[in-house]
Amino acid sequence: MEINIVGRRVDEAMPLVDKFLDEAVMAGRERVRIIHGFGEGRLRRAVSELLDGHPHVASFRAGQANEGGGGATVVELRD
Repeated sequence: MEINIVGRRVDEAMPLVDKFLDEAVMAGRERVRIIHGFGEGRLRRAVSELLDGHPHVASFRAGQANEGGGGATVVELRD
């Protein structure tokens, strides 16, 4: 399960990511991927700020090469 927010503005993307996390938890997902691209890094930073301390998030990290690398964030969700 993933969400692609490439090309969106931070103010429109963050509510989408928050809703996506809610839906992922309700669907019983353990891990999701947020594709934010590289660009100037605004979306990546905003995603990290949203995920840091988010009640559904156990941990998060940059994607590995086969997961989108630095253009994606992989999120481990809480039970």
